[in-house]
Amino acid sequence: MSKSELGVKTNLVSELLMMSYFFIDSLLEKFIFKGGNIWITFIILFAFWACDFMYNKKYNDLVDEASKLMLLKVDHIASKIMLYSIFLIAVFFSANYTRGLDISNLDIGVILLAILFIQSLSKLILYIYFDKKGICN
Repeated sequence: MSKSELGVKTNLVSELLMMSYFFIDSLLEKFIFKGGNIWITFIILFAFWACDFMYNKKYNDLVDEASKLMLLKVDHIASKIMLYSIFLIAVFFSANYTRGLDISNLDIGVILLAILFIQSLSKLILYIYFDKKGICN
C-alpha cells in the first residue's frame, strides 16, 4: 500500500470518525443528558481536531493521480446519495400526514447527521472497493 492510498484512506476514516462523533454526541444529548452541557465531548473533539490537523499538515500532499480519480468518482456517487436522501426527507416532512407530528430541531439535526454519517461511511467503503478492484477510470 502506497503512502498516497494510506493518506486518502486515513482522511476518509478521519471524516467518518468526525461524523460518528457528532452523531453520537447529538444522540447522547437527546436521550441521556437531555440538554445538559457535556464538557468531556468538547475535550474529545478538540483533541481529535488537533491530531487531525497535525496529520493533514504532514501528509496532505501525498495524493497521486489514480487516487484523485477514484476519490472524484467516490465523491460523485456520495453526493448523489446525499442529494437523494435529503430530497426524500424533504418530501416526507412536507407531506400532509406528517404535519401533526411534533418534530423538534434536535430530531431534524439527528436525521441530518445520520445522513452525513451514511455518506461518510459510503465514501470510505466505495474508495476501498474501487481501490481493491483497481477501477480508476
